[in-house]
Amino acid sequence: MKDQNNENQNNKDQNKEEEVCGLLFDYGDKKNKEQEEIRNAVYRVHKIPNSLENSVLSFESLKSTQEKVYISKMVDNTFYSILNNNDKKFRDYQTIRSSFEEYISKSHSYIRKDGDSNQTNDDFKRNLAALISLRDVSRTLRVFQWLVESKAGRFLLSEKEEEREEEIFQKAIYLSLFVCYASRQTTNKDQYFEAIFERNDNLLGNCQNVIENSQEKLIESLEYDFSKKMIAKNIPLKENCLLIFVCVYAQIPLFIIGKPGTSKSISVEVIMESLKPPYEANNFAKKIELRTFRESFLQCSPITTTQGIEDVFKIAKSKTKENDLGVVILDEVALAELSPDLPLKALHSQLEESEKEISRINQDNKKIQDIIKENGGVSVVAISNWVLDPSNTNRGILLRRESTTQLGTTAQQILCTKTVGMNSMIPEIFASYLSKIYEKL
Repeated sequence: MKDQNNENQNNKDQNKEEEVCGLLFDYGDKKNKEQEEIRNAVYRVHKIPNSLENSVLSFESLKSTQEKVYISKMVDNTFYSILNNNDKKFRDYQTIRSSFEEYISKSHSYIRKDGDSNQTNDDFKRNLAALISLRDVSRTLRVFQWLVESKAGRFLLSEKEEEREEEIFQKAIYLSLFVCYASRQTTNKDQYFEAIFERNDNLLGNCQNVIENSQEKLIESLEYDFSKKMIAKNIPLKENCLLIFVCVYAQIPLFIIGKPGTSKSISVEVIMESLKPPYEANNFAKKIELRTFRESFLQCSPITTTQGIEDVFKIAKSKTKENDLGVVILDEVALAELSPDLPLKALHSQLEESEKEISRINQDNKKIQDIIKENGGVSVVAISNWVLDPSNTNRGILLRRESTTQLGTTAQQILCTKTVGMNSMIPEIFASYLSKIYEKL
């Protein structure tokens, strides 16, 4: 028995969308005609032999009505677990639960329709629906539960010492939607929120404030000297850092895909440096009761092996202690797709093994941070300049970074740290020239 991803091809519009957020391989010679065809596929899989085609059964995808039933049950279970472990009760819990369920359903509908908007091939439309699934619901609910139950999550959400539980829950909904659904959008994050909030200005404003405040609060709390290292606190850096922080501690794999210059590597460095051991000396980690990071790094390439993937996970697991969390960092993970050893199959296995263990422990309705600690697993952050196959990114949260539009702002912030007392117009003018030169290059 074998599962087989379908062989539908991307059209030109879909390839253009991928080019916005990452580099694409170009196999120009005739020898690599097969690889070129695979690159243009939605799922990069080899064709099955003709003799097996009659044995293939299509299970299609869930109908929207069926999916809503699953979503409702999953939301119910999560709220039951949270309220069972929460001493603070509030009246509007059912209203908040219902709105969260509605937002998740609308998110799935939006992403499918958004992907289909310019397509004409019916088979391709059905395939795009498979790019979002109940896995995304599960991850959204885990992020929500972590934000509500953990001291670190409440630290991100709280604007004052004492906030009503209704406010915390509502803010957690906004942030979990941003982390799990809006992050996969390249250029239309605002359109996504407008769609699920039905252009309600009040909800849109509240959501935007929560996201911006959480990003700002985290970046300002990190023990990292940005000015000394001439690093601008631009929007890509703030978004990257927030998602790395949340996903690592909620133990959800994170894939960051973007072209060079979209703050991927520096974001990893900032978070890892700010939360490095020893635990006793890390004031930020102790303040919000977090474990420090012990990273295990793997530089992926076309010669990466299955053994290399398995070894880096073993090393990371050995570093996971009472106050330390093992984190696997996979750099240029998309290059491993070119390896004849198919090492990313081993990555799938490692991610699924950890997920099954967490699901098993979760049957006892414990707090999510206790479940994660008991699991003893590792967190995974994978970054790449190159576009990655959906069969890989579907196993975690995907952050797609568009080519930076913040070059002028970035250059200006860096210049301002080095030109104290200078006419404020000079950094602004110089920054605009620098950004234009960068874009030309």
